[in-house]
Amino acid sequence: MLKLVKMNIYYSLKTKILWVLYLITILLIVVLYGMTDVEASEFILQTMIDMIKGEDALIILAIFTISLAGSKYKTGYIKNVGNHYKRYKFFLADFITAGLFSISLFLLILLVNILCVVVSQVPIAGSDILCLVPYLAVQVIQHIAVGAVILFMVNVIENTTICMAIGMSYICIFSILIWNVIDKIVQKININISVLDYVVTMNIYSIPGGFAEKLYMRMLIQAMVLMLVFGVVNILYMRKKDL
Repeated sequence: MLKLVKMNIYYSLKTKILWVLYLITILLIVVLYGMTDVEASEFILQTMIDMIKGEDALIILAIFTISLAGSKYKTGYIKNVGNHYKRYKFFLADFITAGLFSISLFLLILLVNILCVVVSQVPIAGSDILCLVPYLAVQVIQHIAVGAVILFMVNVIENTTICMAIGMSYICIFSILIWNVIDKIVQKININISVLDYVVTMNIYSIPGGFAEKLYMRMLIQAMVLMLVFGVVNILYMRKKDL
C-alpha cells in the first residue's frame, strides 16, 4: 500500500491540478486581504477562519480528491494493476493521499496568511497564531472525513465529470438547503434534536473560531465516526467491486 501512496504522490506532483489548486488558494487569500481594512492583528484570524469555514477549502479538497481517484478509472489504471494489489488498498492509498493534501492545504493557508501579515507590517503575537491550532486541527479532521465520503462516490460512479458535478452542486448549493429541510422536518415531529449539529459538512461551516472544548470534541468525534463508517464501507465495497 505504501507503494500505491508513493505513486499517488508522484502522480499528483506531476499533474497541473495540484499546483493550480495551490495557486487558487494563494490568490483567494490575497484577494481576501485586498478587501480587508488592515488595522489590527485580529484580521489574520478572521480571514483564515473565513477561508476554511466557508466552502473554499472544501471545494478545493473535493476537486483534488475526485481528480485523483477518478483518474484511475478514466485512464484504466485500476483495471491494469488491479490484480496486483488487494482492491481496498486503492481506497486506502487515495484516502491517505487526500488526507496529506488536506494537511498541506491548511498549512499553505496558514503560511500565506502569516506572510500577508508580515508584508502588511501588522504586529501579531505568537499567541494569536497558537490559538488557531485547535480550530485548524478539528477542521483538518472534518475535511479528511468528508474526503472518505467523496472517495466512496467516485468508486461507485467511476466518472470524474459526474462526480465533480455532484460534489460541487452539493457543496455550493444543496448542502445547506437539504440539511435545513431535514432539520425542519425533524423539528415538526417534535424531536428535540437539531440535525444540523450532527452533520460534518454543516460543522465545517458553523464551527466557531474561538476555542470551545466541548463543541470541538463533539465535532471531532462526529468526524471520526464518519471517517470510520465510510472507511469500512469503502473497503467492503472495493473488495466486492468488479474491476
